[in-house]
This record gives sequence, structure tokens and C-alpha cells, in this order.
Amino acid sequence: MRLPVLCVALGLATTSAKREPAFVPADDETLDPSLNYTPIKSVNYHGILAEAGRQPVLMAYLDDSLENYEEVRDTYNRAVATFGCLAPDRNYMMASGKEVRARFIVSEDDITMPSLSIFRRKRQVTFAGNWTEAELRVWVYKELTGLEFVEEDAEYDAFVKTADKTTVAFVEQFCDAKSAEFTKVLAEHRENVKTNIPAGISRNHELAKILGMETATGLVVVAGRGKGPRTLFPENTMQWRADELHAWMMGVFGTKAKFRNTDEL
Repeated sequence: MRLPVLCVALGLATTSAKREPAFVPADDETLDPSLNYTPIKSVNYHGILAEAGRQPVLMAYLDDSLENYEEVRDTYNRAVATFGCLAPDRNYMMASGKEVRARFIVSEDDITMPSLSIFRRKRQVTFAGNWTEAELRVWVYKELTGLEFVEEDAEYDAFVKTADKTTVAFVEQFCDAKSAEFTKVLAEHRENVKTNIPAGISRNHELAKILGMETATGLVVVAGRGKGPRTLFPENTMQWRADELHAWMMGVFGTKAKFRNTDEL
């Protein structure tokens, strides 16, 4: 009678091993479909960071021993919903208040929770602002793409004056399909060329219509520090896809365009 039980056990072990033998999921939170990040246990921490190469890894450290843990976690979860597309499947959170090993890691690395770091090519940058959805979002986008948020008319007017030519994408939501393709262009350009395209992003649909975008979403390149001609991305003849967006932008900016150099993450 023991032999069948043993076979079933071995079969389960084999299936589990084929899936991911080294990964130990983080308790109850793993089953929560509302989470926009992957909660991890400390046993997986260093293995995940070791994979941070050309593609960035985002790691949050939250103190689950505090009374306001859920509030802090929910703020991070909402923020990830708006920037998670910049690092798909590489947004993590390690609860580091109750587990001894996790507490040791944050203590050794002198991490003050709540904290968020971006790892890439053995380099690390850490968020130093206020733990709010808006500030977390702005910081992550700035670090990975260099873009600016230009939600208000005045912010748009000020932004287009910052360079001879600038580009602004108008989207329905951050990290929707259009936003994801646009930011992919900026992130890959930053990675490959080591410069930032002077770019902004906005959900100001009224302004988008004023600029000539009938659907209230689209992409524009503005010349002359805001005083020159505006060129709209021709969605009727080109696809809103990262490769076509990049080719079009580089064509409109021109071969003589000089972008700001940036330090690689």
C-alpha cells in the first residue's frame, strides 16, 4: 500500500521541480489576484537580484509588523499598476518586518522601510521621496525612461520649452497599451543610446483635442521650444507599435538632434 503513495509523492515532486524548484512563494499574498507585484520570501531575494541585467528589477521592502502595513502596501500596489509595464514580471515586494532572514537583509543593507530600489547590471538606485502613489510613479518613470508627467496645460507649456524639439504622448491611462508601447521606446533608447529622448506623457484629453487628436489620445512632436510646428503621429497610416513609434520620432527629430546624456542604471 505504501508504493502507490510513494509514486504519487514522487510525481508531485517531479512536477514541482520542473516548474521552478528554487522559488518559494510568499504565503497568502501570492494568492491575491489584486496584487500588481510579486511578493517574495527572503530565500529568493538574492537569486532574483542576480538576474538583474539589461532588464531592471524593482524591489520594494515593506515592514509587515507595523499597524499601517496594509495601507503602505496598498499605496505601492496602486503605484505599480501605473508603472509595472516598465518592468513586466520584474516588480517584487519582500515583507521584511516579521521574517528573521528578511529583517537581517534590510538591516545589513541599511534599508529604511518602506523602500523601493531599482537594480540593473549590479547597480542600485533607491527611492528617496514621500511614499505616495504619485511620487513613486514619477520616480520610476524618470529612472527608467527619463520622461516627464505633463498633466496640466501649464506643465505642458513649460515642458515643450525645455528643448528645441520635444514629444508628448496623450494616453487614456498609464500603463495601458499605448502608454506601454511609448515608454518601451524611451526605455530601449535610453538603454541602447545612453541618452534621454525629451518626452512627456499626459492624460489631459482636452488638450489632446486642442492639439488636433480627434480620439483625445496620440503622439505629438513640438518644435521651436513650443513655438514651432507640431507634428502628429499618423495613426491612420502607421501602427502604434514601439518600432514604428521610434522610427517616426527619430525621423521627425532629425539626424542632427542632440539628446541629453544620462548615466546608465
